[in-house]
Amino acid sequence: MKTDLKLSGRMTLFIIISCIIVVASVVVGVVCSCLGYGYFNAGADWNSDKSVTLTWYYTDGFNEKDETLMGYCEDAFKEQGISYYAVTYGEADDGSGGDITYTFTSGTSTEALENACDTVRGKISAMYEVDSDGYQDVYLTRIYSHTTSTHTGSAKALLYAGIAVATVVVFEFLYVLIRYKMSMALGALLACAHNLALFLCLIALCRIPIGTSMFAFAVVTVVATMICTLLMYGKMRKNMKDESLADLTPAELVDKSNSQTFYMNLAFCASLAAAVVVIFVLMSISSLSVLAIISPVLCALVAFISCFYGSCIFLPSVYPRFRKIGLKFQRKKKAPAAPKKSEPAKG
Repeated sequence: MKTDLKLSGRMTLFIIISCIIVVASVVVGVVCSCLGYGYFNAGADWNSDKSVTLTWYYTDGFNEKDETLMGYCEDAFKEQGISYYAVTYGEADDGSGGDITYTFTSGTSTEALENACDTVRGKISAMYEVDSDGYQDVYLTRIYSHTTSTHTGSAKALLYAGIAVATVVVFEFLYVLIRYKMSMALGALLACAHNLALFLCLIALCRIPIGTSMFAFAVVTVVATMICTLLMYGKMRKNMKDESLADLTPAELVDKSNSQTFYMNLAFCASLAAAVVVIFVLMSISSLSVLAIISPVLCALVAFISCFYGSCIFLPSVYPRFRKIGLKFQRKKKAPAAPKKSEPAKG
């Protein structure tokens, strides 16, 4: 199936669209970072935070003093100028005690949390006096802070992903440079960089929970981009050798080649995305956890959307400019040198 696409004259439009996505992503990421949520939205397997947990037990059964203890915590946090973004309550089955956990962002000062805990301990000790039997109304009361970090292997994952991406990009550049032309190699390099940047920007903009899977799909984005780009380049090379198409301009040749491979690339991206989704759905059924697949499935969809848009829409609109520059350079190189003016004979 073929379609008549004329994208070569819309380079400015698609550059503006890509720039809008990048700028919007940076704005959202910076704002979220300033609020303490991070540039990217860390998922369950990638989250890092700090928390304060207060536990208590009553000697006289159920007691309403738990609200007093919570009030102590709230006042202590305000005094230290810190705020939590989540709170979890717990209560003993017989109502004789409970616990409460306040969760803070990873950027919260550890010293401020410890000072808040000391303040609460002091208030508890001063408020609850020992009764005639030698017991306090509230005893076994404990408050402590701790840090949770679940991405200790992030540096290694980033290193491996970086090596994989660099390897794919260098291989594609050298392959296209040897088999095709320099302008095509530069176009392939631009497609990889654009699609990878677009993938990361959409992840940050849409606040998709990320984990180690994001690095894997970053590599998949580059590999899929390479395949889609080579499919279009192969068709372009074939069309260049077709004498019936010799009168086409570089832009028209790109449009024709992209039209001939458009649905092929679309089917490739869609089938690959569907396969990934099916795999993770089956994994969620086996592990009985639907939430575990949300992040990788969304990352997969963003990866293939980025690949398709960048390879089949953005690159065909930009590549003719590379091609024109390459042809202009070739003409200058082949142009005969201007004859030197002969100097008049000295007599």
